[in-house]
Amino acid sequence: MGTKKRISKFTGLLAKPIRPLPEPVNAMLSEEALRTYREEQSKHVLREQLRRIPELLRRYGIKESLSENGELSSYATVDLLISMAEEFVPGFRVSTNKTGRRQRWTPARQYDLIVDVVTEQQKNKKLSQLGACMNLVRPGRRYHGYKGDSLYRIFQTAKQAFPGWKRFRELEAGQDETRRVAFHPRNQRDH
Repeated sequence: MGTKKRISKFTGLLAKPIRPLPEPVNAMLSEEALRTYREEQSKHVLREQLRRIPELLRRYGIKESLSENGELSSYATVDLLISMAEEFVPGFRVSTNKTGRRQRWTPARQYDLIVDVVTEQQKNKKLSQLGACMNLVRPGRRYHGYKGDSLYRIFQTAKQAFPGWKRFRELEAGQDETRRVAFHPRNQRDH
């Protein structure tokens, strides 16, 4: 297996780590000299980080705005924080995709399944709902590829979504298309 070439998201100063100040040569430094070195090291790192902020702002398309005392304005700071968080922290991203399994059984498809099961039962009066579902999954039929018991479970869910489904039985068996059109969810009006 080949390795992927890592592409850097950053360029220029943003791609280069900050190099620390050289450590003192004398290992026997006094407490004062060691404290001074650490303070200088911190100041050096902060200067280098501040030097990179304008490039970071440009990278995220944020207008560089300085406050009266020459510091980065709080609006630019917040914009930068949010822009970076959106890129690196999943909890800051806005998801346009629905999570979970894609819904294949829309109300219209559930309705059609109810009509198909009722029609199948009207053709053969002795068929149960499960038997009708088993017939509908045979090769060449509309629901081929499903298992009969799975289609039956979907039918049970569809019945809950359409509480008035029993009235479909009252219509005559020859009115399949009329039934689909008259009672279809798209043709029902919300009052």
